Amino acid sequence: MQAYFILISLLVMLANGSISPAERIALTDFYNSLNGPNWALSKGWDTDIEPCDWFGITCDVISPTVSQVSSIVLTTNGLVGFIPDSIGNFIYLTKLDLNSNSINGSVPASIGNLTSLLHVDLSRNRISSFPDSMGNLTNLKYLDITSNNLISGTIPSFLGKLTDLEYLGLGNNRFYGSLEPIENLIKLKQLNLASNFFGEGIPNFLRKFVSLSHLDLSHNQFNESIPSLIGDLSNLQNLNLGFNNLVGTIPSSIENLVQLTIINFKSNDIGGTIPSS
Repeated sequence: MQAYFILISLLVMLANGSISPAERIALTDFYNSLNGPNWALSKGWDTDIEPCDWFGITCDVISPTVSQVSSIVLTTNGLVGFIPDSIGNFIYLTKLDLNSNSINGSVPASIGNLTSLLHVDLSRNRISSFPDSMGNLTNLKYLDITSNNLISGTIPSFLGKLTDLEYLGLGNNRFYGSLEPIENLIKLKQLNLASNFFGEGIPNFLRKFVSLSHLDLSHNQFNESIPSLIGDLSNLQNLNLGFNNLVGTIPSSIENLVQLTIINFKSNDIGGTIPSS
């Protein structure tokens, strides 16, 4: 019986096999670069505990002795500093969620090595730029870079390569200019472009975004009429065009949006009525 319990204990210890030396180095760099000793929660970090048991880390078990870091989730945890270049060592990572911290500087180009990523949330930080190498992340379904301290400029061209995206958050930055880089992201279900400096007309290519359920273009400088194409987005449930400079009348095609439950046209110069049903 004692031998049985010893065997079971051994199997439990092996269940979270060792990660690679490259991943271990990257985790150490991550902790040191982002003010690890002062994190709100840091159980296991900077100890001899197997990294797969550290707070915020999830691993996939490949064999009894080998594991791979698959997820890093450290939201609202007091991270301060910059993302180290060694983040590119997490080549099996599928989820990176560091939202609501104080990460600053540029995201390193090595993030482009993480081609298994499906979900990236770097929103509500102080990040100043994102590298073109993020265009390599073609498996991404979810990308949120809302509310950063981005240098004023046009939206990154690499976004056009991320054609599997279903969620894209670019809100509350200082983007302006053309929206063409995102015109082929037709799988999007949620698009947040709020609180930027986009202007002129709502782009015609949006008629291709038939999977959209949430569209937020509020707090920008769109200054033409609401196009009738809005009625082609038959899956819309939430439409926010408030606080722009839109003119004209509400198009009759909006009657096609039978799933719409939330609509906001506040602070524009538009007339007409919104159908009650």
